Amino acid sequence: EIVSFGKHHAEIGLGYTFVNDKYTNVLGEQTRQWNGFITPNLSYRYQKPHGRFIFKAGITPFFERYGGSYDMHFSGGVVFGYAF
Repeated sequence: EIVSFGKHHAEIGLGYTFVNDKYTNVLGEQTRQWNGFITPNLSYRYQKPHGRFIFKAGITPFFERYGGSYDMHFSGGVVFGYAF
């Protein structure tokens, strides 16, 4: 959580997902290569200070690195929950 205004909360995060890929060429030779995704997160959470109901919505762009090239993909989500 980075900023809170009563029942409104802004959240930010950063992560990295490691990927170990195995490639096989036409001769049947296999090689492995480490790649990965940088995964920042920006989300909004609605929760009263002593409330039980939670609503959260966020976006997570994935910055993918394979070899020397980079791609960007978007993912997001919505959560309805209950705190106990």
